[in-house]
Amino acid sequence: MTIILMNPVNDIHCQFMLAQLHQRGIPYMELGSPLDHDYGMHNGQLLYDGKPLPQVQAVYFRGVLSHNPDPLDQEDARKRLTDNMQFAARVEVVQSWLHIMAESGVTILNQPGNRSKVVQLHTLQQAGIPIPATCITSSPEVARQFIQQVGKAVIKPVRGGSYCRKADAALLSELDRITAEPVIVQEEIPGEDVRVNLLDGKVISAHIIHTAEGTLDYRTDPNYHAGKSEYELITLPEEAAAICRQAAYCLGLRFTGIDLRRYGDSYVLLECNSMPAYMDVELKTQVPITAALIEALLKAKPAALSRSSGPAFDTTAKPAARRGDTLFAYDDVVRAWQQQSARRQKRQLLPLNDEQIAQWQEQTGKRFAFMEVEMNRGNAQVIRVF
Repeated sequence: MTIILMNPVNDIHCQFMLAQLHQRGIPYMELGSPLDHDYGMHNGQLLYDGKPLPQVQAVYFRGVLSHNPDPLDQEDARKRLTDNMQFAARVEVVQSWLHIMAESGVTILNQPGNRSKVVQLHTLQQAGIPIPATCITSSPEVARQFIQQVGKAVIKPVRGGSYCRKADAALLSELDRITAEPVIVQEEIPGEDVRVNLLDGKVISAHIIHTAEGTLDYRTDPNYHAGKSEYELITLPEEAAAICRQAAYCLGLRFTGIDLRRYGDSYVLLECNSMPAYMDVELKTQVPITAALIEALLKAKPAALSRSSGPAFDTTAKPAARRGDTLFAYDDVVRAWQQQSARRQKRQLLPLNDEQIAQWQEQTGKRFAFMEVEMNRGNAQVIRVF
């Protein structure tokens, strides 16, 4: 049986696990970037570079696939659109492989699911887990009123992956900029940053992340990016550990990095990360997080993937990717959609009155109830009736 490491972005955590698997003589297979390798399927059978996967023990997956890392490389709008569409296609096959394997009973850390920050906050709130007072909105007025209610607040993008900002006077003067982008507005919680790494309900490590005074988000601390962050291991009180276990269970996360704020003796949960960064912590504190993950993968019950009786494919290495070169005229499709959308904004759906219903029935022999009308230079044109 083989442990599969899905590593589409050449993540350092996967590299470290690969080294440990190799050192321990544990069979493994690394699946790399879909830009360089073929994630295919033939008659229901998954094929990697044209070949079936070996018998799978479990899968470890890491890779932030929420945004194209190279959107600014292309100045030309057409090439940028094509690049983004091709990136979305690569994300689609990787995520589809994860779902197919999960539905086949393969153990995946972490199993694919809904990673929406909005859904996460709703689930945690409904479960009664202590989180900051939260408002999600694209209305500047709603945001201002909420900030007045809580006093001090921070603002984050709904998709995550970026730093939060303090709702100070400068930001409040810019709130009208959220009208096209819903944001998460939360009560600012004072205190120390605590990260908890939890696996199958067990706390593997809990540590304070020391930051410079006044740091709002530890990721903005220059020491964090320079690899100079300092961690202080702590024993998490059972009450806080129970909060973490409940949160992970509610969100369906076997392995998670949970961010808490500790203020005095109280703990407030900020978020649960389904793909937490832990390498720096492991190397500096010697907590064996990777080893714990490997043991969880080895304990998994093997599952069989679909096998095809069709012909095998004789393939060499995949050719170098031709980014921006595509079979499909994505720009034409988007341009046509935009033009159609612009026309629809000039249209209205109106109910037919009794006289119009009778007229249409007399002309066509059919009974209609509505008409779609387009206004063009002050003149109304009937586009269709139904």
